[in-house]
Amino acid sequence: MSLAIIATREIGMIDPYQQYSRPSSNDFAYRNNHAKYESDTKEFEQLSERYEHLSEKAWVKDYTIGYIQFTLLRQKLVKLIEFGEFTGNVMSDNYRLHYKDIEDAQNLKEFFLHSDCDGELGTEQIEVLNKHMQQHSDAILNSGEPGIIKFAEFVKKSVEENVCWKFI
Repeated sequence: MSLAIIATREIGMIDPYQQYSRPSSNDFAYRNNHAKYESDTKEFEQLSERYEHLSEKAWVKDYTIGYIQFTLLRQKLVKLIEFGEFTGNVMSDNYRLHYKDIEDAQNLKEFFLHSDCDGELGTEQIEVLNKHMQQHSDAILNSGEPGIIKFAEFVKKSVEENVCWKFI
């Protein structure tokens, strides 16, 4: 199994399938009102088509990595940008991030402690991560870690395109 991080622009619309139920002719409200059923179905389909169109235009780039590799990437990256270090076993309750108390700490923590299976990361957090990665670009390039270098390129592209990330 692997993690996919989808870099996408905000579209300002919630997926109709998550927000609403598709109209069903078996619903009590439509039993004696076929015209209302047709109208609601048409509206739902239009919303769905609009959402799909906006989603396609919003996509910028994908980054795929295994779950364990993503954990290892974050463990190495936190040290490379001199933000802190993880201690303990990732599979136990004693896994902790010890970090420097700096101005950007909260935004960096949001990335380093983010769930690796779902959720989103906003443009502000990505910009802060990129800023710190750029400040330590020599360490990243000299790390000899192709995965980290590839990830740095993904982060930079995400900032250039002003996109957020969806973890799936």
